[in-house]
Amino acid sequence: AVTTAAFQLADELNAKLIAVHTYGDGVIAEGLYEQDKRPIARAAQKFLDAELAEGAAAHPSVEIEKVISEVGSAEEILDAAQGGQLVVVGTRGHDGFAGLLLGSTSQAILQLSPCPVMVHHP
Repeated sequence: AVTTAAFQLADELNAKLIAVHTYGDGVIAEGLYEQDKRPIARAAQKFLDAELAEGAAAHPSVEIEKVISEVGSAEEILDAAQGGQLVVVGTRGHDGFAGLLLGSTSQAILQLSPCPVMVHHP
């Protein structure tokens, strides 16, 4: 749902969509040799490609830049947001009271983003 919203807004704003996918928050990289990281990075690339496929087909005029990193999510998203018009992030969609709370990534982005932030809840 957050990907659909991001594509719709990028299309409406005639803006490039920077899709950020991070894995491991740096922890996974500790102690791994470069060749050991490659399968993890390939899986992350495959995941991001699959996540973007439907939106890219529905909004062919939207330019997409893909960022895949083992760095922490908030750090990478905030870096990509420099000069941006809007940051769109999702939540994990917990039910009940937990659903009212934001995770640490969303909180950091809301506090430090250089541009407006939309937190999309399923």
